[in-house]
Amino acid sequence: MSDQIEDREEQTLPDPFVISSDEMLMRRILCDPKHYKKGVVLDAAFMPRKPNVEKGTDQDADGISLHRKAFLSPEAFRDCCLDIRLRASIGVAELPYQLFVELKLTVVPDQVIPDPPERPGHVAIKEITSAFYKLDPDSQEYREIRGWAIDLAKACINLPIIPSK
Repeated sequence: MSDQIEDREEQTLPDPFVISSDEMLMRRILCDPKHYKKGVVLDAAFMPRKPNVEKGTDQDADGISLHRKAFLSPEAFRDCCLDIRLRASIGVAELPYQLFVELKLTVVPDQVIPDPPERPGHVAIKEITSAFYKLDPDSQEYREIRGWAIDLAKACINLPIIPSK
C-alpha cells in the first residue's frame, strides 16, 4: 500500500480542504447480500453505522465516510485501515463529487491532516449520520436520508471488485 500512496505523493495533490467539481469520491462496499447483490450496490451501503453502545463508539456521528480518489488509489483505499481478513470481500465504488452537489449533500473534508496521513483525502457526508437511528421512520428527514442512500447506490451500479493480493 505504501507504494501506491507514495505514487500519489509524487503527483501534485489538490488542496486537502477544497474539493473540485470534477473529483471522484470512493466508498468501500462490503460485498455481502446486505450491501451488494448480483452486481448491484444496495442502499444499505450508504447508510450510517449504528452506534456501538457496548464499546462507546459512534463511527458515523459526523457523517458517513468517503475518500477522494485524487489522494489515494482504489487499491490503497481498500487496504488502508482495514483488517486483512476483510480485504477479499471489499469493493470500491466511485461516485462523482458533482452527484453530491446535485443531491444537496454537504461533503466535508477532514479539517486536520494527521502526520503521517492515515486516511488521506477523507471526507464525511454531514447529512447522513448515525442520528438516523433515532429518527421516526415516518418523518421527512428519515425518508430523505433513505432517498439519498438509494440515489447514491444507484449511481455506483458498476462496482469494481478488487481482488486482494
